[in-house]
Amino acid sequence: MNNVANTWTWWSLALLVAIRAQACTPVYPEPTLSQTFKASSAVYLARLLDSRRAPFARSMDPKREFYEDAEFEVIVAFKGAHADGSRLKTRTLVAAGGCALNVQQPVVVLEKNGAVSGHAYSDIWLLFLNGPEPFRLQSSSYTLPVNLLSESDIREVFRLSETK
Repeated sequence: MNNVANTWTWWSLALLVAIRAQACTPVYPEPTLSQTFKASSAVYLARLLDSRRAPFARSMDPKREFYEDAEFEVIVAFKGAHADGSRLKTRTLVAAGGCALNVQQPVVVLEKNGAVSGHAYSDIWLLFLNGPEPFRLQSSSYTLPVNLLSESDIREVFRLSETK
């Protein structure tokens, strides 16, 4: 019985490590909108013009691991080098357990029965970005289509941009 318990313990630990290795580890507590704005090198209200999937060469599951290339047109530049009307590009590795954001399905909304909802997303996004272009989209509670944000969040970004 002791060997069975020992084997069970090791398999359980291995499974927990494997599950943990595939999970995105966000920062808790999540930064406030003000902190996110200050920490970002660029903040834009932008329209998603196009997105495409590109293969990730080392993927073992191409349906769940891929590059997503997206192009946005800046509507309002709150912070950063891009001016209103200019275009910016993103290239994001979307993979199991990563903290990357998929523009084709930024959030998964589950119905009470467990089915994935056919939620419609706006093509207008609030983007909090860092690094060089092409930018990498990170999952953040604020980098989202505007219809998933509150009106007060959007007003706060306008207020923060005036005080920078």
